[in-house]
Amino acid sequence: MNTDINYLTALTSEFFSDKSIQKKLRLINERNISGWETWLQIELATFLHEHASEPDWEREVTLSIDKRKEKSKLTIRPDFIIRKKGWQKDRYMAIELKINPSVKSCIHNLMADFVKLGKMKRSELDIRSYWGIGLFLTQSDNEKPTSDIVENKILEWGFDCDQFAATNIFEIPKTPYSYIVL
Repeated sequence: MNTDINYLTALTSEFFSDKSIQKKLRLINERNISGWETWLQIELATFLHEHASEPDWEREVTLSIDKRKEKSKLTIRPDFIIRKKGWQKDRYMAIELKINPSVKSCIHNLMADFVKLGKMKRSELDIRSYWGIGLFLTQSDNEKPTSDIVENKILEWGFDCDQFAATNIFEIPKTPYSYIVL
């Protein structure tokens, strides 16, 4: 699990350090553009495709839901599945990407995705772990600390905070945004 979070944190750090991504994020904020989650997923896909570590990745792979855990929905499609080169074949991390100006809403949406991912049928594809990347506006100094908001949301959803001990929150340089790897 630490291997996964370390790899994902390194990837996201490199991705959000890219000057071109930062410039586009500033424009998105300045022009108050909405609906840009798919754009960010495409940028991340391009980044993964060109990355030196040569990860094996796919977008929105359809996976079956365990019918004992969910009756109404039959499938789930994580935003990404990623396997670092050299990892055991066919063992992937599932990644969900969420964007919301509000950290509280962003974390809420990630927690909802974790609940859905937990209903995945285990025999279909070996998902070694699942993670969320959340992008939100950086909290100002006079607002409640982001880490407190995250912890409250984790508890509200009934998860154990120890599960998320490796949670990382980062400000994206030269932008009004921060991101979390959860």
